[in-house]
Amino acid sequence: MPMMTYADPTQYETYEWFTKDKDGRWVSGDPFKQGEAKCAGAGKVPDQTVIPKEVAEQFLSQDGTYWQAWREVDKAEAVTGINVFRITQQFTLPTATIAMRVPFNYTYLQLLHEKIRNAKFPGVTLELIGTSGEGRPLNIIRLDPLDKEWFETCPTVIVYAREHATEHDSSWAVMGMLRRFLLADPTQRKVRWLLVPILMPDKAISSSFELGDYFRAVKPVMPEIISYATYFVNLINKGKRLDIVINIHNIECNEGANIECPMVNRIYKEVVYNQNDMLFKEANNYGYSAGSPSGWDHGIMGLRLSGWCFVKFRTLDLYYEVNSRYPRCKMTLSQSQQLGAVIALSTNTFTTSAHYRVLRDEMTKWLSQRQSHREEWWKQIGHSENQRTEFDLLTMGY
Repeated sequence: MPMMTYADPTQYETYEWFTKDKDGRWVSGDPFKQGEAKCAGAGKVPDQTVIPKEVAEQFLSQDGTYWQAWREVDKAEAVTGINVFRITQQFTLPTATIAMRVPFNYTYLQLLHEKIRNAKFPGVTLELIGTSGEGRPLNIIRLDPLDKEWFETCPTVIVYAREHATEHDSSWAVMGMLRRFLLADPTQRKVRWLLVPILMPDKAISSSFELGDYFRAVKPVMPEIISYATYFVNLINKGKRLDIVINIHNIECNEGANIECPMVNRIYKEVVYNQNDMLFKEANNYGYSAGSPSGWDHGIMGLRLSGWCFVKFRTLDLYYEVNSRYPRCKMTLSQSQQLGAVIALSTNTFTTSAHYRVLRDEMTKWLSQRQSHREEWWKQIGHSENQRTEFDLLTMGY
């Protein structure tokens, strides 16, 4: 069932959702609104500006307690055997947007970044690490612990979406993580989070689906890959850690449940099984459907950012598919974001576990050996990282 809206898809507010509190007042889910600014009246629908009042009730949930500017179309059907997909919709207004799921477009990302810069939340930084091939900024949303001791020793978790540029649900999961962190007490933050809602902005603009095996020194190497690789290599070279990397995708409609695991690192198999089991049970507790903790396939995806981090730094790489349009358990925009928050909560718990402590010790030994190998490499090659080549960076990880 595709989604439709009469709102402008380039406005930030088109992706704002509202829930009714126990007193019957509408409350915004926007993490950048504080205090009374979150309140949106107590009428049948919230006070909002993106959907005309005369059609606003069309976007109200059946129980009357949830509202978002996107709803399902009136009817959709697949005509089997002849590859025809038919949508039937009676439009009330002359202009509407139809999408297969609620989109997370590049314009929204730009507006989100602007709000982060203006809000100045404690410990939250928008880092500019480079530009894309078409000149768009590459940003990482960084959330640091405020405690000085934790700042130096805490685990670091990378979460990124849109390795496949057309998979919009994955970005909403990352947005859900960010929302959770912004609403939580920052003094309790004990993990450093590096969030990338859209990994490849140029591909997202053109809706270009590519495999994602970008992290190899085979020309032409895209500027985006050089920027990401340089940023993470430099962090490691400065003595920082990259403990976990979470690579989020989305599947289509009947291809799987709300959350699935498409790939398990065969070296860390038992650890991943344990983590997935904990996460999927927690997802079930929140009402989501989940697949098998053992995943669909096993291997090492060394040419993607997640697997490349494992190969070069021994980072634990985790892979998830999310799906808001699963027919037996469709998700609202709020629920898509909440699923991201559940992934973050589970990951946070994992960093306090015995499994993580064992992995951390293994990573420490690996990184110590890497430092020795790196020093020998520069002596052998005859230059330093100031003159490093694409081969030094991507193949060697130096």
